[in-house]
Amino acid sequence: MAYVQGYKYDVFVSFSLADDVAPAGIGEGWVHQFAKMLETALRQRMGLGLKGGLEFFFSPKRAQDGNYDLAAFLSDARQSALMVSVLSPSYVTPRGPDRPAFTILELEAFLEADKAAERLFVVKVLPFDRDGPHPKALRDKLGKDFYYETPTGVPMPLDPTSPERREQFMTLVHDLAHGIKNRLQTLRESARPPTLLVQPEPASIELPPLGTVLLTKVTEDLDDERDQVQRHLEQFNVRILPQSGSYPSGDAEFETAYASDLQAADMVVQLLSRLPGREPKGYALTQARLAAKAGKPIAQWRHPGLELDRVADPAHRELLEGPNVVVDGLEAFKAEVVTRLRKLKEQNGAKLAASGDALIFINADMPEMERARALCREIERAGHGAILPVAYDPAQQVLAQKVREDLENSILHCDALVLVYGQDEVWVRNQLFRYRKLKPDRDQPMRWVAVYKEPPDGVDAIGISLPELRKVGADGLNRALAELKEGAA
Repeated sequence: MAYVQGYKYDVFVSFSLADDVAPAGIGEGWVHQFAKMLETALRQRMGLGLKGGLEFFFSPKRAQDGNYDLAAFLSDARQSALMVSVLSPSYVTPRGPDRPAFTILELEAFLEADKAAERLFVVKVLPFDRDGPHPKALRDKLGKDFYYETPTGVPMPLDPTSPERREQFMTLVHDLAHGIKNRLQTLRESARPPTLLVQPEPASIELPPLGTVLLTKVTEDLDDERDQVQRHLEQFNVRILPQSGSYPSGDAEFETAYASDLQAADMVVQLLSRLPGREPKGYALTQARLAAKAGKPIAQWRHPGLELDRVADPAHRELLEGPNVVVDGLEAFKAEVVTRLRKLKEQNGAKLAASGDALIFINADMPEMERARALCREIERAGHGAILPVAYDPAQQVLAQKVREDLENSILHCDALVLVYGQDEVWVRNQLFRYRKLKPDRDQPMRWVAVYKEPPDGVDAIGISLPELRKVGADGLNRALAELKEGAA
């Protein structure tokens, strides 16, 4: 039985057979030795003994050679609480045009689950091209380097059988096991309601979204505290950024990704320790600086036992003494964040009601884009803002994944939604299903959703009804636009 209820496996080790070679050419392969040592270290740290209590999936069966049922492999990946991806060039290199590596298929199967990227651990047996067309979750994860460089600059996998490298190898294994242990315990305990200073409404009632929080990158000594804050906020239906759970490590890439999430956040929450952050260097101060530049409210916390005179970096010490830093127990800080979010939501609702204008997302399938552009002009004339979807265009290298991300962001941040109904009722139904899936993540309720067809004959054929759904033609849409203005009066 798995340690985490609801999963078939607790840990799924995903690897390329090309990397499972014996370091010295004899004995067990590199990944075999890594997986055995990782499971042993994990059991030691969790106090589970040598057998039972933990389901650890590592299969030497040659799935990539076609001698194993790939569908069963992917099913096992989907039913795993955590995945450890052993990255290398072999892991990410496609088998051919439009034929991803089997390891990427495993990863994509695992990532199908909600928030799966937060449950992905990465180790690198050799460096690989981060900027390649890999899943975003791989590009965003810093991971642990299980390789070293020779004096001539050649990367080599750490050999666990080598006296010179074994200690370094084992230290990395135990670091990884410690992080996995914490994540498994978090997943196991997530079903247990903790003692709260601010109690949410009964669980049987779906809470309205309270807002979006950018929970900043923390130093490794605060990973547990960050998990606690995230779990607490999610009980109040707070959307947490970054959605992937991490940011790229390069300076420019880090700032770009962080600034993008800042735009969508209502508040920034930052947990501080005496460490300024190593990669990118000083990222604690960078995150606070960018949040201030964007004018975002920020709630910062440090432990009352932190001794400032032990902080060597003057700039980081100044950050720790800042006016927004709460020096208190973590439980009190979590309650303070919820209180601030509620006040922000009230203020934002009052501002929206007073403004009189709304941002309307007009979504249409490709054959109906000309009609969507015409509606966009009509909505602008009515005094509202409008968004059109980004078109998928392989010739311009607009990736389907980025198109989906843009579509979901538009649904999350618009005030009203218009779906242009042409000839394809299945497309309209799929868009309504997508909206309903994203609806709990919105900060404010959608004012209305309109399925637009002109003339409106046959619009009922979609066979879906929602409380906020309207099926309209030109006259009905004009009335809906006027209501947005009247509601602000």
